[in-house]
Amino acid sequence: MIEYYQGILFLTTNRVDDFDQAFKSRIHLTINYEPLNDKRRAIIWKNLLHSVRPNMWDENVLQRFGREYTLNGREIKNLIRTALALAENEEQELTEEHIIRVHQINKKAAKEREAFQEEKLSN
Repeated sequence: MIEYYQGILFLTTNRVDDFDQAFKSRIHLTINYEPLNDKRRAIIWKNLLHSVRPNMWDENVLQRFGREYTLNGREIKNLIRTALALAENEEQELTEEHIIRVHQINKKAAKEREAFQEEKLSN
């Protein structure tokens, strides 16, 4: 159906290698983005947290987030949304502690998924 589409379509993925050749042949322009560096991640943190509560976050904290949390923009956005939901559930303002807790939960879940996949492959 994509071959009949008359407009501009933006696709985003980190799984380009999973596209089959017929699908790839219908893509006219590909833009690759370099992985985020610490500075660019800090800017994403700043922009997303500013939309939650302007001027609440110290620049040093944002720079540290950029260094310590090697996440992409989508992951940062999801982490903030989840931390915000946690804070709201606890009837508190969003704090760094909420962000840390959510990140730790995510890291633990990722390790468990990885272990499950490895076990699945070995059987």
